[in-house]
Amino acid sequence: MEITCADCKSVLPNEKDECKKCGSNKKDIKLYFKKEIDIRGCYNFKVKDKTRNSKKNPVLNVFRGDEICKSTGEWVNKERVIDKKNNRYYEHVETFDGKELRHCDEKLTDHLGHGSAKIRR
Repeated sequence: MEITCADCKSVLPNEKDECKKCGSNKKDIKLYFKKEIDIRGCYNFKVKDKTRNSKKNPVLNVFRGDEICKSTGEWVNKERVIDKKNNRYYEHVETFDGKELRHCDEKLTDHLGHGSAKIRR
């Protein structure tokens, strides 16, 4: 916070006192705020094959960006590719300091029992 006399621009010690230089009660008060803003982002896109009835089931689903890790509650970098056409599942998750939390690169048909591929009773 910076307080100055509105008439003579002298710096004042607080907002209650009148100016000792000119006696004015008019004041200019400037407030300065400092806050760090942490910006996160991601993109997610899906590719559909018009020759197949893939309205609900895209042939390619790609996610890349920042996400809150469900197990730790912290922000992580995540990349996931589900490619049905090439039978590939790829996922790489790491912290912002580069520590790898998960890496999976396998055939999509072998990726069973995880996430939405869990067997439901």
